[in-house]
Amino acid sequence: MTDINSLNLREPDPIDYENYDSGERKAVVLPPKGVYTLTVAAPPEAMATQDQYLMIHFPSLKIMAPGTPYDGAEIRFTKKSVKKFANREGTPLGDMLLAFGLKGQRTNQDYINAALSTQGQAFQSSVDWRGYCSGCSTEHAKKMEDFPIGADGQRQQWMDCPSGCLDQTDPNNPRPKRVWANLTLGWPKARK
Repeated sequence: MTDINSLNLREPDPIDYENYDSGERKAVVLPPKGVYTLTVAAPPEAMATQDQYLMIHFPSLKIMAPGTPYDGAEIRFTKKSVKKFANREGTPLGDMLLAFGLKGQRTNQDYINAALSTQGQAFQSSVDWRGYCSGCSTEHAKKMEDFPIGADGQRQQWMDCPSGCLDQTDPNNPRPKRVWANLTLGWPKARK
């Protein structure tokens, strides 16, 4: 056994064992595809696209559906840019800001200020599921209906990777890698 004195260890952080969190969590319940009221739960962040357009990252959007098992379900990593759509007068970020009743932004700073003002605000948008496999870097599911129906008659929130990726967590018993459903933001509903 290693001599503890030779490791130069610091003492453990104090733990309140009366409120110890074992790390077990409640099952995450995803809402069915539909239109929901959401809130911007974390501050938006400005960044650039590969072609140097302003992009706003909304790191956390939460569904507000009190009394349902999916109240508080989170949509993460939503990114919207100011690059104009090829087929219409508008932008992804402009559509998002219209859901808050914000319009008329002309400069990057205008867009940043408008996006920052959305923190804590509610809006409506369609929501759907997506499934991405980290093993083969492929998006296998683009909508809720791409996920299988389980024995209970409900949509499963996971599927085995259709490309045959294996989960090697237990090398003696590899199993198909699971592709888990994540929520994705659809079209924000413009506030009139």
